[in-house]
Amino acid sequence: MANSYFTDPKSPPTEESVQAALGRVAGTWRALFAKLRAQHPDLTESWNYYNDGKSWLLKVTQKKKTMFWLIVEKGAFRITFYFATRLTDALLTSEISAERKTAIQESAVQGKLKGVSVKFGPRSGIQDVLKLVDLKKTLK
Repeated sequence: MANSYFTDPKSPPTEESVQAALGRVAGTWRALFAKLRAQHPDLTESWNYYNDGKSWLLKVTQKKKTMFWLIVEKGAFRITFYFATRLTDALLTSEISAERKTAIQESAVQGKLKGVSVKFGPRSGIQDVLKLVDLKKTLK
């Protein structure tokens, strides 16, 4: 995975430590999660330490279904969704950005899954994340 900011298994991320790690991107984090929590109150967030990547990841779920994974880097964060490869056409005809559609087309297949990532910085990615959450909830 990317260069995680949080690698100490004994120190789980807190809202304050995430804000400090993100710096100028912290406003994007707050805006994204404010919208996610307002539009999708059924989602649950949990930080977990994973030995395989030696880092903390935020796992966002709806009941038992994983919606996406999030990793915090210094000054940035990345969200990754995984969709069944059979859903590729539905993703490519959805309302996500052309940049995300290109990423889907270029992403490697991992088993029966295709990943799509959104790296922040720019606020433009917020709409893609919200649309991808909607797709993840509705596509079967």
